[in-house]
Amino acid sequence: MIRFVFFEPKRLYNGPFDGDPNKPAVPWSTHPKGQVDEGYFKVPLGKADIVRAGAAVTIITYGTMVHVAVAAAAALNVDAEIIDIRSLVPLDVDTICSSVKKTGRCVVAHEATRFSGFGAEILSIVQEECSGSWRRRYSALPAGTRRIRTPLSGSTFPARLESRRRSRL
Repeated sequence: MIRFVFFEPKRLYNGPFDGDPNKPAVPWSTHPKGQVDEGYFKVPLGKADIVRAGAAVTIITYGTMVHVAVAAAAALNVDAEIIDIRSLVPLDVDTICSSVKKTGRCVVAHEATRFSGFGAEILSIVQEECSGSWRRRYSALPAGTRRIRTPLSGSTFPARLESRRRSRL
């Protein structure tokens, strides 16, 4: 029997979070993703969602950081393709590689720490799967890859402390 574990970031309960802890939460009722069809609804596991199309850089993310990445790209006027991987296992490597090959740049934004964070696994997959042979790696990714993550620290519960620990794009 296959079992799945779903994690829900508590920060998203009140609405999408754009990374600014001083702004009030926008309720889901006013957000496009807040509308859910009546009846049976299914999000396919292993199929990433291209949240925002772009050509300058690929941002691979999930959870709360999807909304932070969208807000940051809009605020900085960056032509970023933002991919919400939606599931860690199975991972939609085809969508990731297609975008990375198109933009030639890759940034992984996640809330985990650098050490043992899932972002390291995503970057490893990008280097191994998306770049082709070792001779073509640098031509496929001329700017290399980058990771945006939180510092190595314990988890916090109070929102005031959590916002200090959170990484920013």
